[in-house]
Amino acid sequence: MESLLKTFDDSFKTSSKKITSNKEGKYITTSENQSASFEEQLKKHFLGITRLGVSPEIQGQEDKVLFGAIDIDCKDLSIEEKYQMAQNLQRYAFDEYRLNLLIEKSKSKGFHLFLFFATPKKRDFIQKLLESIVTEVTAKKIINGVIEVFPKGKKGTAINLPLFGMYENNGIINADFFEEKNTCFVEDEGMETIANPLQRIKNAMAVNNSILLLLESLSVYPSCIAKAALNWKDGDRNSLTLGISGVLKKIAKITLEEALEVVKDIAEFNRDEEISNRLAAVEATYKNDNVAGCSILKGESNLSPSVTICTKDCRQKSEVIPIKALVRRIQASKEYGGAYKKDKIAQLIISKISELGRIYKAENQYYLFLNEEKRLICLSDEPPELKTLFTKWGLNASETIYKFVLNELHVYCSENAKPVEINKYAYYDNKNFALYLYNGPREILKITADTVLSIENGDDGVLFMELKNFEPFELVDFERTKDYISAYLTENLNIDKNATILKADEQEKIARLWIFSLFFESIMKTKPIFTVVGVKGSGKTTFIRRVGQILFGDKFDVTAVSNDCKDLDTIITNNYYVAIDNLDNPPKSLNDALARIATGQIIKKRKLFTTNEELEFTVKCFVSLTSRTPQFTRDDVADRLICIYLERYETFQSENNLRTEAILKRNEIMCYIISEIQQMLKMLQTKEKGIQRAFEAVYKNPKSISTRLRNIKDNISDEVLINFQKGHGNVIFCTFTPMDNIKEEDSLI
Repeated sequence: MESLLKTFDDSFKTSSKKITSNKEGKYITTSENQSASFEEQLKKHFLGITRLGVSPEIQGQEDKVLFGAIDIDCKDLSIEEKYQMAQNLQRYAFDEYRLNLLIEKSKSKGFHLFLFFATPKKRDFIQKLLESIVTEVTAKKIINGVIEVFPKGKKGTAINLPLFGMYENNGIINADFFEEKNTCFVEDEGMETIANPLQRIKNAMAVNNSILLLLESLSVYPSCIAKAALNWKDGDRNSLTLGISGVLKKIAKITLEEALEVVKDIAEFNRDEEISNRLAAVEATYKNDNVAGCSILKGESNLSPSVTICTKDCRQKSEVIPIKALVRRIQASKEYGGAYKKDKIAQLIISKISELGRIYKAENQYYLFLNEEKRLICLSDEPPELKTLFTKWGLNASETIYKFVLNELHVYCSENAKPVEINKYAYYDNKNFALYLYNGPREILKITADTVLSIENGDDGVLFMELKNFEPFELVDFERTKDYISAYLTENLNIDKNATILKADEQEKIARLWIFSLFFESIMKTKPIFTVVGVKGSGKTTFIRRVGQILFGDKFDVTAVSNDCKDLDTIITNNYYVAIDNLDNPPKSLNDALARIATGQIIKKRKLFTTNEELEFTVKCFVSLTSRTPQFTRDDVADRLICIYLERYETFQSENNLRTEAILKRNEIMCYIISEIQQMLKMLQTKEKGIQRAFEAVYKNPKSISTRLRNIKDNISDEVLINFQKGHGNVIFCTFTPMDNIKEEDSLI
C-alpha cells in the first residue's frame, strides 16, 4: 500500500478540490475543512472507510490539470454495452493518439477511463482532447448521467478515485475486491481484473506524458499534423514531411523558421536519424509556390504515404484567423464597395453565430446562446454583453456598421430563431419531477428526489438568463438534524400575538411555506404577495432582505419604489424576487402593478419612445412587501396577500450580525433547502402516482369518463370549454378549449 499511497499522494495532493464520503456516499465535505492530511484520507480510501474524490485542476493553477477522465453512466445501456463502449474509447485513444487509458469499473455500474500523466498539462487541451475522443467514437451527448469528461465545464468538479477498499490493512489486499470488481481496473473481453494496478498506472503515466507533450505542442496546428507525427514510419517519412510542410505553409500560414522547428520536434520525438534530410525537404517546400500539402496527406498524390492521414477538408484556415481579423480584412479590402462590404461583414457575423452558437426567441426577444460559454445574450441595442462580444469581433457600437449588422441579424433571427422558455432562478419540470436551480453562469443544479447533479446551462433543454450580482454557493455537508430555515430565518421573527388569531408557530409555518414556494414559479401562474406588517424596529425589513441574501448572495437588497409604476414594471420584469420596503399606501398605479404580479398578467411596453413597436413581458417574479399600515384598494391584490405580523423588539440585535451569520452559513442553508426540496419532489411524485391509480380505479372505460365530463362541464366552464360531438355508432368525440385562448381571440377581434 505504501507505494500506491506515495504515487497517489504525489499525483493528486495539489488538486484544487477534494471530497470524501462514507460507504453509502451520503455525506460529502470538502477535505480542506478536515484536519486529516491528504495521505491519511488516501489510506482511508484504500481501506474502504471513506471514499475520496479529487478534481483534475491544480490548486492555485486551475488552468493546469493532474489527470483526465471519461465517466460512462448511460443508464439506458446494459453493463456489457457500457464495457464495449469503454473498450472502443480505449482502442481509439491508442490507435489515433497512442494514449493508454485505463478502464475502471465504477461503483455506479458504469465505467471510468483514466488518462494518467506525469507532469501537469493545460486544462483546455486535455478537456478538448478527451471530448474529441468521445465525439469520434460514440453518438452520445457529453452530459451528466450519460457521458462526462473531466476536467468538466469551467470549474473544478471532482471524480471518485479508483481502488476504493482494495486493502484490508496496510499490507493485505482485500480478498473480495477483485471478485466484486467495483472501483478496480479491468481489461480484455472478459473484463479481467488488473492485479498490479500500480505498475500499470506508472507505465501509462510515462508513455502518456511524452505523447501529450508532443500533442499539446502541435494542438495549435491542423489536426493532420499530429496524426502524421504519430504515423512516422520508415518509408513514409519523406512524404509525410512534404505533406506537413505544405499544410503548414498553405493552411496554417506559419513562417519557415517555425515550420522547421515543428518538423524537427516531430523527427526527434520519433528518433528519426535523418533529421537534416527532413529539414531540407521543408526548405524546398517553402521555396515552391505550388505545394501539394493536403493532397499528399489525403492520399491523392503519387508522393502520398502508405497510411491516409486526412479524410476531410481542413477547417484550420478559418479557425486560426480571429473573427476580428476577418472583419478588418473585409473593411480594408479595395475589392468591395461600401454597401457590399457591409453585406459581407453581416454574412460573416451570421455564419460565425451559426457556427459558435444557436439563436432562440422568447417573449418577442431574440437571444444568442454561445455553445462554449453556455450563456444567453439578448440581441438588442442595449445589452452591454452584446456590445462587448461585437467589439471583440471588430464591430464597435459607435460605428454605423454595428447597427447594420444588428438589423441584418434580426432578419436572420425572424426566420431561424427557435422558440424557447427562458428561466431566471428556478424551474420545476412537473412531468419529470425535477427542479433546476441556477447557481451561476456555468452551473445549473438538477435536483430530483434522489440526486443533485451539476449540469451546464442549456443541458436538458433548460435555459437560464444570467442573473446580475448573483453569488454561487457550494454543495457542502450540513447537520441533518438541524432546521436551518428556522435557525437563521423564521425563529428570529418577533410575532405580534395580538394582531392576528394565528399562533406564532402558525405564522412561522406560513413564512416557511412561502420561502419554499419561491422555487416553484413555473407551476404558479398566480403568486402570493408575502407581506410583513409591523411598526418600526420590528425586523420586517431585515427578514425579507435576509431571505434574498440567502437565495441570491450578499449583494441582494430591498427596493424602494416611487409612486410611478414605471419603475416597478422594469424591476419585476428583470428580477425573480423583489423585496419592496415601506409600502403603506400605494397609489392606484402601484396597486395595478401589484395586481399584474399576483395574477401573472403580461406587461406590454413600447420598445422605444421613438417607435411604436410593442414588447410583451410575462411576469415571473415573486414580490414581498413590508408595511406599517397596509392600504390596498384592489381586491385581487388584497386577496393574494399573505401577511405575518411583527411587533417591536424590546432589545435589538445587530442586523449586520444577523446578516453576517446567515451569509457565513449560506452554503449549509442552501444545501438544507435542497434536501427539503428533494423530500417535496418525492411526495409530489408519490401523489401523482396515487392520483393516477385513483383515476384508473374510478373510470373503468371511456364512457364513464364522458359521463363525468358532462356532469362537471358547468363547474369548470370558467377555465375550459368542453364540446361534445357524436360520431359513428356510439362514439362521442370531446374537444377542450382553454378559456384563456377564447378570451385572447375575442380581444383580437
